[in-house]
Amino acid sequence: MGSSKFAPPALKAFQDSHPEIEVGVPGGPWRYRETAREGDALILLPGAQGTADMFYRIAPALGQHLRVVTATPPPVADCAALAQALPAFLNAMGLTRAHLLGSSLSGHVLQLFAAQHPHRVNTLFLANTFCDASPYQGSMPTAEAIAATPATQLLAGMLARMQAGPDDEPSQRELKQAVQALMGRHQSPEALRTRLLALRLSGTAPVVPLPSNRIVLIDGDDDPVILPVMREALRRRYAQAEHHNLAGGGHYPYILRAPQYADAIAMRLLGRTP
Repeated sequence: MGSSKFAPPALKAFQDSHPEIEVGVPGGPWRYRETAREGDALILLPGAQGTADMFYRIAPALGQHLRVVTATPPPVADCAALAQALPAFLNAMGLTRAHLLGSSLSGHVLQLFAAQHPHRVNTLFLANTFCDASPYQGSMPTAEAIAATPATQLLAGMLARMQAGPDDEPSQRELKQAVQALMGRHQSPEALRTRLLALRLSGTAPVVPLPSNRIVLIDGDDDPVILPVMREALRRRYAQAEHHNLAGGGHYPYILRAPQYADAIAMRLLGRTP
């Protein structure tokens, strides 16, 4: 969708070598890329900003040993509806069960899904996410204001805030390039609006009825989106779960700290680094 002009080389290489496929299921079409058709399946679901292509730094390495699927859910402004649509996507992929990783907003969606379908989850990775977004929602516009604001204006504001962030490290500059390449191009302004609405309207997720050895938390104490009170609430809820705190990863450790992020996943699923 015209993003190659802006894309970091590693993002473009991932997109070129893993064609995107769209599958229509009840609830709207899902778009995905996959590294293989065999092996244990790991589904990677993105947050509000960008698409599942944001996992371009970790998917190739993990994909040497796993069937990695980077999936972009349909633009639905309702976390519960997205959770209800996920079984149909898994069915379309021929999967009875899978390892599931949800970043940010998708981590909330996966908690709703796993509460209803724990038998379909092998390992649940809750990454830079929350069980209750109300501390962050207080700083957001109302749902009515988000719905009334032109989607292109919402996109422009989001991009401006991203571009104003730090860029002292090469990975920080690459993150800005990746967001520029995806938001407004691969992810439409309207799709971004639905994600923001879903975040604004999200409630408190139920406790996931999985044993602690099937839940992994990934987060960072410098995350500007998942506020300290939100991080602590999730950590307390799953206090016995494996926990990886990635220093310097911000809200996008899969780019800013990609090797450590991939290692956290691979050590759980493969017993070694990728």
